[in-house]
Amino acid sequence: MADDDGVSLTDRVAFLDYLDNNVVDVLSVPGLRCDICTITYAVPPAAAPPSDIVDSAFHHDLQQEGGHEVPVHLPCTHIFGRDCIITWTTESPTCPMCRVVLYSTTRPGDTFGDIARRRNRESLRELEQQRQRAALHTALRAHQAEFAARQEELMREFETRQIRERQQFATQFVHLEEATRQDVARATDHMERAIRQTYSMSGELKVTRQEFERVRIQNRDRFEELERRLTRERLTGNIMRSLSAMVFALAILTTALMLHRG
Repeated sequence: MADDDGVSLTDRVAFLDYLDNNVVDVLSVPGLRCDICTITYAVPPAAAPPSDIVDSAFHHDLQQEGGHEVPVHLPCTHIFGRDCIITWTTESPTCPMCRVVLYSTTRPGDTFGDIARRRNRESLRELEQQRQRAALHTALRAHQAEFAARQEELMREFETRQIRERQQFATQFVHLEEATRQDVARATDHMERAIRQTYSMSGELKVTRQEFERVRIQNRDRFEELERRLTRERLTGNIMRSLSAMVFALAILTTALMLHRG
């Protein structure tokens, strides 16, 4: 690994590990953009990025999907976008700004086979990272497709439930409307019968009143006739009593005269 004076790293694998462990807070970068591609840096998560290859690659791919670079800190203290510096060092393992060697491509005593094996190991490392990123992208797309399918299924269930509830409500409303109509019809029929009964009772009451008036008049006439008859009988009785008294008085007078003559 490099020290604070910018000494180069041992190989490209160590350099890639160094980049994964040195993601910079974008707010501390002057200009907020990469000096190589001039693309605006992405805002990294609040927590430090993970150091393992899979999580780092996933973090990097998520940033790339937004079209932004992830700023990384080089051993020489300069800051560039991660993708840009990886592409740059593929051609030349030096800093684009100060040209300091970032990692060693050879070691003292290395043979051609050692260099080839190291480069092969670096290539395998990059291929493994690409494979892991592709696998993560595939898993992400699968999750997105599953989520979309589940969302569509839930929407269909929701629409089906809404249609069923609307149908149930419409059926209940029809039943309620029919029941209300029947209740209104029964109430109307009952009211009409009550009105007819009232009219009938009014007619009967009128007839009864007329009959009562006729009977009252008849009884009044009979009472008057009885009064007249009683009056006549009283007069007749008085006359008869008067005549009887007169006859009795006449008989007494006759008897007295006969006695006087005799």
